Amino acid sequence: MKKEHHPLQVALDYISGHKNIKPDQARKAVRNAMFKEALGPGPMDASLERSLINLLDKGVRGLVASDKNRSEILDQLIGGLRKGRGQKEIAWLVEELRLVAGWLRRQCDEQSDLHRRLEHTQEALRTAQSTALEVPPPVQEPSPDTVELLSNTLSGIAALLNAMSVLGASDPWMVEESEKLLAQIQESLFDDLGANLNTFGQRAERVGKTLAEERKKEREAVALLVNDLMERLLSLRHSTGGFSDRISGSIDRIRGTNKLTDLEQVRTTLIREAEGIQEETQLVRSELSRARQELHDARSKMDQLSEELNQARSESLTDGLTGVANRRALDNYLEREVARSIRNQEPLSLVLIDLDHFKKVNDNYGHPVGDKVLQVVSDRVKRSLRKSDFLGRYGGEEFVLVLPTTNLEDAGSFAEKIRLEIAALRFKTGAQTLQVSASFGVGCLTKEINSVVALTEYADEALYAAKEGGRNRVVLASKTH
Repeated sequence: MKKEHHPLQVALDYISGHKNIKPDQARKAVRNAMFKEALGPGPMDASLERSLINLLDKGVRGLVASDKNRSEILDQLIGGLRKGRGQKEIAWLVEELRLVAGWLRRQCDEQSDLHRRLEHTQEALRTAQSTALEVPPPVQEPSPDTVELLSNTLSGIAALLNAMSVLGASDPWMVEESEKLLAQIQESLFDDLGANLNTFGQRAERVGKTLAEERKKEREAVALLVNDLMERLLSLRHSTGGFSDRISGSIDRIRGTNKLTDLEQVRTTLIREAEGIQEETQLVRSELSRARQELHDARSKMDQLSEELNQARSESLTDGLTGVANRRALDNYLEREVARSIRNQEPLSLVLIDLDHFKKVNDNYGHPVGDKVLQVVSDRVKRSLRKSDFLGRYGGEEFVLVLPTTNLEDAGSFAEKIRLEIAALRFKTGAQTLQVSASFGVGCLTKEINSVVALTEYADEALYAAKEGGRNRVVLASKTH
């Protein structure tokens, strides 16, 4: 076995120049000496420490096996001692070991106390067994008063059970248990009567609470129903004037209802009154329906009269032969348009149309042919008009054209177009063919010609000039002055 030198001796040899000692070896020897001085001697250096390790490993380990935390601390302490760590390094493990020792002392005390309690219980059990083997004293017969009291009590319990069976009719268990307990009392089977009565009482208490809650909910529902019914009746009272007194009486009766038993009577009364109101309402509805029908008939009659009135008004303003406006309608329209054109400073032209030699048509071919000529000519002129233009029969074979927003030259051009269309017409009268023509006089509003009368005279002068000029022609009023 190689002999180990003391670390300080190794360092001194290196300083003295010993050839076998290297620098690293000298530094390591000095460092180990300093660590050993700081940590103290190793625990395995003494036999006391070895004894302590054996005690901890073989003795204490079994006592702390049930406590995982303390078992881990004990393993760390034993491991540290076996590895030869210094006293300072394992000092905290030693402190933990003291705590483990205190815990073991308390466990021992508790085990001792538990052992004393067990012995005391065993002693009490032995005493109770010896007492139970003793012969009980003779039972005394109850007095007559006690028997009567017991009988009355059982009768009261039986009556109570009957009442509970009726009250708990909605619970099959209570009905069945009531019958069983009654039979038990009648047969004087008292062994389990107390326990059974106790169980039945607990169940009856729960049923009673449930019934109380249900009655409470029913009362609340009835209160809501009554309030809703009152609101509906009040609303109905305001909307049915003839039923106010009757509904007011029903509302007063509902307000005076404090019991659930009164609701059926109130319900019957309300149904009867509602049926009466329904019948009267049906009568009112029938009357209202009849009145509506009469109103509808009256409106239809009024519409018919209005239509007839409009037709009469139209007929009063329409020429019966040609269907164009008559003299009355012409005058009304001309008054409005002349005033509007002057107000808006817009041009307005008036064209007078006169069928040439129309009297000869009536004389030679008869009035029916003359009427047909008037109808065809007026229809041909109407088809050439704008929506804003107006055609009226002035009288006999004369017609008038009112042309808003049209100056004199444009009116003359339009008149010439119509003249040509009239001249192209042919009428079959038996073996002969009839041809007609017309003369036109055209006038327009000016600063000087600014009234219906002046305008009419202005155009009439032009028409006269057309007739004097050979007929079947258009003459403008400006050229006649």
